[in-house]
Amino acid sequence: MKLSLVCLFKKTVSGHIFRGKNRLVKPVSRAAMDKQILEYDRQEKIMRLLRYPYLTAEESSGHAKHLMKPQKMIANLNALKLAKTMKPHVTLEERLNHLKTGEAWD
Repeated sequence: MKLSLVCLFKKTVSGHIFRGKNRLVKPVSRAAMDKQILEYDRQEKIMRLLRYPYLTAEESSGHAKHLMKPQKMIANLNALKLAKTMKPHVTLEERLNHLKTGEAWD
C-alpha cells in the first residue's frame, strides 16, 4: 500500500531537476520580472557612467603630473631592489684582516 502511494503521488523528475529532457521549469513570477528589470536598469546606469566619464580624456591626462607620484614610486622600488641585490663594499684589507693574528716578525 505504501509503495503504491509513493508511486502514484511522485511527480518529480529523476536526477537533477533543473537540467535535461524532463526538467522542472519554474514559472516566471512577477517579482522575478521586477527584480530582473531593476538589475537591467542598474547595469544600464553603470554602463552610462563608463561610457560618459566625469572628466574627458584630455582633462584627466595630466592632472597629477606635477605630483610626480609614479616617478617617485618607481624610483623607490628601484632603490629597494638595488639595495636588496647589491652586496656591501668590501676592501681587500677587510678581506684579509683575519690573517693578522700576530705580527712578531715585523
